[in-house]
Amino acid sequence: GVGCGCLGGSLGCVLTLGASPAVTELLSTAAATEHFTVLVAEGRCDGSGHTTAAALAGVAPVVMIEPGAAARCMPFVQLVLCAAHAVGEDGGAICDIGALTLAHVAAAHRVPFCVAAPHYTFRRAGTPGAEELAPPLPPLP
Repeated sequence: GVGCGCLGGSLGCVLTLGASPAVTELLSTAAATEHFTVLVAEGRCDGSGHTTAAALAGVAPVVMIEPGAAARCMPFVQLVLCAAHAVGEDGGAICDIGALTLAHVAAAHRVPFCVAAPHYTFRRAGTPGAEELAPPLPPLP
């Protein structure tokens, strides 16, 4: 099952970025008990955000926005929810391009920023694939 403490209570508007099965499942599950609108910021040239919008269209009202409009929409947003491709042992997450900007804008507006990630994306130091989370720094001259 999918669950997140961030989705408790009354939600008016949730902002997400691109496409992710984890985010889509989380929002679909939350829509069974909560009423909210989803803003999907499309930041990729492949149109992956439209996949999320199509999947959620029958579940909640969905509005597509340009990533640059996220800051303008943030005063109306109660939660920003992004997906992570990988989550490091220290809590650092590798997300889609634009997620860090959304995190900064959300912080400036005091809007909670949550990351949805399936359990298999969590990486421990020393495991295969973990080196991509924290590449070694180049030596100083």
